[in-house]
Amino acid sequence: MSRQRARLRAEREQLQAEQRAKRARAADRRSARASRRRVLVDSVPRRRVRVARQRGILEARRRRRFAVTMTVALLLQVPAWTLSDSWWLRATVATLTALFVPVILTLLSDRRS
Repeated sequence: MSRQRARLRAEREQLQAEQRAKRARAADRRSARASRRRVLVDSVPRRRVRVARQRGILEARRRRRFAVTMTVALLLQVPAWTLSDSWWLRATVATLTALFVPVILTLLSDRRS
């Protein structure tokens, strides 16, 4: 019985050693592939990717619309905060401003109108 257990243990240890060696070879292959890729990628100069943005008159209009909308929103906030002591009114004006500013910007930038 003891010899059989020893033989089974030896077989099990041999299988485990083979699996460890297989995993080590796979890890070596992965690291070699990663290092080759790193060398290849680093050797190629990176191109600057241009972001598609509006230029010229369209960009100026968009900036102007945004500035006017934010100015109006600020002009609505200032009286609410200076003239009123009610936190409920202040919070309501701030919330409504935060909700309506994107809507107004979208309506102003809609090209169908």
